[in-house]
Amino acid sequence: IMSSPVVTVPLGTSLESAARLMLGRRIGCLPVCDAHGRLAGILTESDFAAKEHGVPFSLYRFPQLFGEWLEADGVERMYAAARQRPVEEVMTRAVVSVVPEDDLETVVRT
Repeated sequence: IMSSPVVTVPLGTSLESAARLMLGRRIGCLPVCDAHGRLAGILTESDFAAKEHGVPFSLYRFPQLFGEWLEADGVERMYAAARQRPVEEVMTRAVVSVVPEDDLETVVRT
């Protein structure tokens, strides 16, 4: 259920480069490694989409894109600016993983 061999990018890779790699390889996520080859985080398709975030002490939820509040007239500007942002600014750092020996049931439960 996973692509092999695993394709990774180093910290500092631009979001544009990472997105092009994901599209070109037809993969939905990309592990990000530090200079020593250790897993630093993971970039997924959902990191390129707006997400709702709550406002402290409020019931309201507002959309954010790349960690910035989303304004209707600012979407194009945000995507243009994000092209050169490094992957570590939007990747998930707390990666949940499994080992190759795990069966599919274990993977799904995890």
